Amino acid sequence: MSEETMIRQLIQQVLRSGYLSADTEAKLALLFQGSCSVSELDTLMDLQHAVMSGYVKRESSSPHSTPMVREEREVM
Repeated sequence: MSEETMIRQLIQQVLRSGYLSADTEAKLALLFQGSCSVSELDTLMDLQHAVMSGYVKRESSSPHSTPMVREEREVM
């Protein structure tokens, strides 16, 4: 299974459940290390919008938690 497929499956699962666990967030962060495609960034933006709008609750939502994905990304 490709990383892009794994990313899409994880995010779709989160959107269906309405809950982003710290474990799933950590898996997504690992999958986004290094370069990523525009499609993957679009999928991540969908998730971020769902979290910001309150549709998805984030387990690690304390002010001291790490961001979903670090800023230094190279887009392919």
